[in-house]
Amino acid sequence: MNYKEMNDLLGIHPKEGTIIDTYVEISDPYLYQSIVSSNIPKTIRKNFGDHLHTRPQAYDLYQEILTHTYGERKDQSELSQGFLDYLESVMPVRMRVIAGNQFPITTDIVIGPNAAPYVINVDTLSFNGGSLSIYATTLTINAKSLEIHTSETNKSKNAYHIGIFGLDGENGEKGADGVPYNSPAKSGSNASVPSPGICTGASKGGNGDNGFNGTFGKNGTKGEDGHPNLPANIFIGEMNDAFTSNFVIETRSGAGGNGGQGGTGGVGQNGGNGGRGCEAGCECTPGGDGGNGGTGGTGGDGGTGGNGTDGNPISITFPSTKKDYLKTVKESAQFGAGGAAGNGGKGGIGGIGGTTGKKCKNGANGGTGQFGNNGKQGAEGNHVGAPGNFIFNYHS
Repeated sequence: MNYKEMNDLLGIHPKEGTIIDTYVEISDPYLYQSIVSSNIPKTIRKNFGDHLHTRPQAYDLYQEILTHTYGERKDQSELSQGFLDYLESVMPVRMRVIAGNQFPITTDIVIGPNAAPYVINVDTLSFNGGSLSIYATTLTINAKSLEIHTSETNKSKNAYHIGIFGLDGENGEKGADGVPYNSPAKSGSNASVPSPGICTGASKGGNGDNGFNGTFGKNGTKGEDGHPNLPANIFIGEMNDAFTSNFVIETRSGAGGNGGQGGTGGVGQNGGNGGRGCEAGCECTPGGDGGNGGTGGTGGDGGTGGNGTDGNPISITFPSTKKDYLKTVKESAQFGAGGAAGNGGKGGIGGIGGTTGKKCKNGANGGTGQFGNNGKQGAEGNHVGAPGNFIFNYHS
């Protein structure tokens, strides 16, 4: 499909010598299909459709939409009513369209993630020190001519001209820390005075209770699975012999997010204070001992890392006489690391020993509780996302 035919489908007509950047709403799913996959030959549509992927939790109907759009075309009579109802619910589609005689890319342009479908329909697409990075967004390029300019003074920071990427999953959230105690353990009872001025027969001060162990930290949450790169369809009619150099297209799907760190264990409860000893006249009894602080709570386990997600295919139609200039790079989408273990909580503070008269001993202070155990390191994800297939169609 040539530049003017595509513009007719889009319903736009740029003035000669201009470039426009606009949004177009498409209400007809068959028109949308014609725009984004018009230059994918019938001979490779099945291959394209067979390699489409969505995340495992994605709707089966969305997978069917991708297959219907980029794979083998089906008549409406072959489509299920459920699919037709879902298709109607997602229409119209708002597309961003770049159209005109020449689109020079001189800076590093980033589109997405999850942006409107991006369509470039131009007579000449030229890269002069810039690049185009597409994240989790469908890409359609229909260019009669391609120019690759090389310059020592104006270089892209990227090693590619077009990068088609998924979106990395979000890292898991840190688990909640253990809940602290609002009050110390119960204090020991104070000794009573049997008779005025007399402590004979009186008990010592009661010992404070030991603090309870700290509460457990919560586990970190799982890292999110990566989001795949969405399908792309790139048509290049010819390369300008005056500006011919390697044309590099790179792809990687979405990597898994790291698991969340486990929460820190709660602080152990403080020990109760010792009770006061009897003190009457010259007589006294010892004060009670303070209770020991509780052991800190165990930290939460780290969350499991998310999985890398398999990528969607990229169709490239390119002049056969220049195919040695077409370079493609595929990278795998790694799984996420397991979350770090939560630290054990601090031990509680020992209770203060009970006081008494000068001739008797005060109670001993309670000991500080030990640190709690750390949680366990989270498991890493278990699936490396395969890059989407490049599907080539060379024309004369």
